[in-house]
Amino acid sequence: FAIIVNNETEQKELVRYGGYKLMNLQDSIKFNEEYEFRVSGGDREIRASFVPKPPVRFLTMFSAMNNDTLIVTEADTLAPVWTTGADPVVFWIKVEKIWRPDSIEIVSDYPSAPLSVQNGMHIGGDFVGMYFPGLYRWTVYVPSHNYGRYVYSSLPITDSSISNWRDQDGRVVLGCAGSMAAQSIYVRIDRPVEKLQE
Repeated sequence: FAIIVNNETEQKELVRYGGYKLMNLQDSIKFNEEYEFRVSGGDREIRASFVPKPPVRFLTMFSAMNNDTLIVTEADTLAPVWTTGADPVVFWIKVEKIWRPDSIEIVSDYPSAPLSVQNGMHIGGDFVGMYFPGLYRWTVYVPSHNYGRYVYSSLPITDSSISNWRDQDGRVVLGCAGSMAAQSIYVRIDRPVEKLQE
């Protein structure tokens, strides 16, 4: 994409942007351990390090469960609810409406910040009252610290303060290396019993 480097002269610079996702790993990823990522070509090398965060854990003891599905009503204030490991930066929440097994619609997709509670635990949650009755799948993503800052920051993508990439000379390289752990739960939203009886 092109960015304007100087607003007075409207000088433009072309920035190439893309992504790289590992397709196979030699070992399983261990959460809260530091990993280094290196890309080399010719005499140039860029490198970054990051610490993968564990996925959320859904708290199902506050609502009824039917196999793998949380059962709530439109009147429930906060559901689903989840906890995370220490020091999360941000969640990314995707809510999908399940019409049929072969028909799924994304109805919301947004970032959210965790709340800190006692003993270093962090919690998050969503509001089912915003959705019509039916079957949904909530997926909560927990990015690594660097990646979370990169996604959630109001800084432009070209700002060097959110990049964790460095070249062989220690200079900042545009971009971010990180990881994202995902956890999903099905949620059935029903109408409250008193509404069904009317």
